[in-house]
Amino acid sequence: MNNIIKLSFVGDIMCEKVQLLASREKGKYNFDKMLEEIRGYLQQSDYVIGNLETPISKIAGYTNDLYCFNTPEEFLKSLKDANFNLLITANNHCLDRGIVGLNKTMEKIKKYNMDYVGTYKNKKESKNTTIKKINGVKVAFIAYTYGTNYSYNRYKLSNRQEYKVNLIKKQNSDSTWKDYLKTSAYKDMYLRQIKSKVKEIIKYKDKRLKINTKNSIVIDELNQGEWHIDKGLLQKAKEDIKKAKENSDIVVFILHSGGQFNEQPGSFTKNIVKELVKEDLDILVAMHPHVVQKTEFIQGKPVIYSLGNFSISPSTPYINFDLLPEYSILLNLYVTTNTKKIEKITFSILKGIEDERKYLKIYRVSELIQKEEDKEKKRKLIQDMIFIYNRVLNTNITELKIQEEYEIKEKNKK
Repeated sequence: MNNIIKLSFVGDIMCEKVQLLASREKGKYNFDKMLEEIRGYLQQSDYVIGNLETPISKIAGYTNDLYCFNTPEEFLKSLKDANFNLLITANNHCLDRGIVGLNKTMEKIKKYNMDYVGTYKNKKESKNTTIKKINGVKVAFIAYTYGTNYSYNRYKLSNRQEYKVNLIKKQNSDSTWKDYLKTSAYKDMYLRQIKSKVKEIIKYKDKRLKINTKNSIVIDELNQGEWHIDKGLLQKAKEDIKKAKENSDIVVFILHSGGQFNEQPGSFTKNIVKELVKEDLDILVAMHPHVVQKTEFIQGKPVIYSLGNFSISPSTPYINFDLLPEYSILLNLYVTTNTKKIEKITFSILKGIEDERKYLKIYRVSELIQKEEDKEKKRKLIQDMIFIYNRVLNTNITELKIQEEYEIKEKNKK
């Protein structure tokens, strides 16, 4: 097996206020216990990648808001100790503490001997593709995000700062939240939040922004507001893929996009994916919906639309539980060092569970099932595992052999 390397990806790594408070003892923060049940499994991988959905800085205090995050650097120490190697920083929360907070985050990640992808400290760095040589195999990682929560945090990149974040569309290029509040998508979200006993719905009063549609691909298949893919930024992403392929063996494209808690990938994400897979990438991994979504092969290339939440506090009030957001998948790529190709793709099913103090811990569901003695609880775990399995593989099975990993294969291929 020494000619095989294992790359592992987890979904959204979040540290909300609930977990932040539970992790503080005697004036210090410690997140080690969050990962103690999964650490050994992650350490079996040669390279571990995760989506860091929080700044790491002391600017403006730590998380004290439902939708705007900031986390102590002890969080990074725990990730490093659990064998994380690369953190995705191109996501909608990367500017929750502005440019200074983003710069601090990148500095702290480097301090703990990890790398980041999708954001940059300077223009020189932004021109280089992130390529890692792992046991002789050159793997290129490219990360882009649909946005940076501009309508909420109001941090707008200037023209001189746009290189800082890989964006697939302009920060203010969509219909604003004022327009969104009129759509059926908002009404559906509103009803689901009421069911989840959320009392506050934040409303924005932005004026409608003028859009240059000549420079955009307009997506409006669902009649729920116009969404725009910037042609120039999309072309930049494609050029990044071409450049990466020239200098590496495997190209992994990571896309931060998709409607939150949505059952299926939306037209915006699907249109971006449709364009990107035309290029010479080897796999596309998407994140952001906060629930597990399906996997499919497009032109023979695997597309994983959402890994779900690696860490999210189930007691956080905005969560919609319909699609089991406390579950996620750990995606594994097995690459042979002689052919330098992906030979097998598997996934493991994970679950986040809060203890009596609201402290979150991540578990492998296969291990939970094995240890659970209560028959009803075990039955529920198995039922949930089948649900997630069906969502990943777009199947409808009713029975499942419990195992550590399940393989993702293109249909009609053995």
